[in-house]
Amino acid sequence: MSWLSTTTGVLALAVALHGCSPSGSSSESSGDVAGDQLVTLAGRAAVGAPIANAPVDARCEGGKSFIESVTTNDSGGFLGQVESSALPCALRVTGNGEDRILHSYADSGDTINITPFTDLIIALSASMAPMDWFEQDEFASAVGSLNLARVEFLNALREAGYNLPGDGFDPFNSSFQINDAVDQLLDTFSAAVRNMPNVASYQAFVDLISSGNLEAIPEAPTESEDDGSGSGDEAGDGGDSGTDTGGDNDDDRDDDNDDEDEDDREGPIDILFG
Repeated sequence: MSWLSTTTGVLALAVALHGCSPSGSSSESSGDVAGDQLVTLAGRAAVGAPIANAPVDARCEGGKSFIESVTTNDSGGFLGQVESSALPCALRVTGNGEDRILHSYADSGDTINITPFTDLIIALSASMAPMDWFEQDEFASAVGSLNLARVEFLNALREAGYNLPGDGFDPFNSSFQINDAVDQLLDTFSAAVRNMPNVASYQAFVDLISSGNLEAIPEAPTESEDDGSGSGDEAGDGGDSGTDTGGDNDDDRDDDNDDEDEDDREGPIDILFG
């Protein structure tokens, strides 16, 4: 065998061994694992109206966060990724106004919303203001009773007259769109909280809920309070009443005249039989 044939055979064997080497296989495999380690957290931040163009922060296990900065879009939607090992995560959206600095909680890669409902359920479970909860190192254990708090809060909404969109509604994980049934519920609730006469601010309301005072939830507005459609009918009734009142006055005057006639007639009788 010539030296050229021998050299060619050695090179071919080296190439074959390199293609089957553990390092090549490990490199390809590690890329797949790295992709699997990222989970997506996506949802909507809204109070009825969307919390638009606002930063969303994640505070996860081990001090981790979103791998890139996250901001809501014009309709309050957001999407970010965290490492799966970083779950669970506390979430915060920072909009304009104290009632738009809201919090949520994610323990898996799923739809996750940030609304007054998620904020208040966290307050109820952690027995503290969500802004303080977000800064806790033990934020996960602080909401160990989150499922119970969610059930209690939703029951309190029902008792206050709010129409919840189905038995499976979950404020944290039920996806929704602006102006759909969930969003309209948020809008109605937020307006009712703003109009509470004895509560100075949203944070004051949060303090009431964090102390377990679910009776503080305002009653759902009635239809007449919502649209005032009954006012026109009432005005119409008032007009009809005015007409009737005029008729009644005429009758009263007739009765008065009859009484006067009777008095005139009774005068002599009283004299005769007095």
